Amino acid sequence: MAKKKAVPKKAPNPTPARSRKSAKTKRPSNEAAPMTAVTARPSPAGTFHVFRHEIDGNPTNGPLIVEIPIAAGRGDHPQKPSFVGFSAEMNEEHWPDQFAFRIISLEATSVRVMVSRVDKDSPDMGWGVTLVVHVLVCG
Repeated sequence: MAKKKAVPKKAPNPTPARSRKSAKTKRPSNEAAPMTAVTARPSPAGTFHVFRHEIDGNPTNGPLIVEIPIAAGRGDHPQKPSFVGFSAEMNEEHWPDQFAFRIISLEATSVRVMVSRVDKDSPDMGWGVTLVVHVLVCG
């Protein structure tokens, strides 16, 4: 019988071996990712305020320039906001009108915007009912 060669032992690996296969099963591409909770933290720029402003109808075909007050509830000497966002809805239902807002000037107590109707289906770019504008202000 042949003699076996002596082979030196390998030093143990200090890190455990990792398998290349993941224990998680892959989710099908058509399945939505699970929702995760998001913790709300105060904004470094300040707090958020929501304002509601109504604009009576605009029968003209041109854009309308509106001054919207944004000082209520923001203290005695509010700072100029770091963010201002807009959304609009008609006071009456069943009107599919769409609007765009362009900030012309922004002060600590008010924002001046140009409101334009941007529907492509209507040749008349005015509106006859009250437009309710929601303004989100940060800071």
